[in-house]
Amino acid sequence: NGVEGLEKVYANPPDAIVLDVMMPEKDGYEMCADLKEDEKYSDIPIILLTAVASHVTSTLYSHADGMSTEADDYIAKPASAEEITRSIKQLLEIK
Repeated sequence: NGVEGLEKVYANPPDAIVLDVMMPEKDGYEMCADLKEDEKYSDIPIILLTAVASHVTSTLYSHADGMSTEADDYIAKPASAEEITRSIKQLLEIK
């Protein structure tokens, strides 16, 4: 739930955030955009995960949507724990 996710970030900002694109109330794109627009949270690395990108015809569309929200990385599901961990480590090193 994107609304609950924002509340948790505001209460205790994490070092990095992994979001599913498909969430109720506020999707991952919207949550990412909200955080990137807020100076207090804009430097938190955000990774967007989605199963939508696994379909060939929607890959480019979904990837473009994710990047337009200023997500720091975009990973198609199914994603391995190693792939997600690697992305988080790389983003935290850049930060």
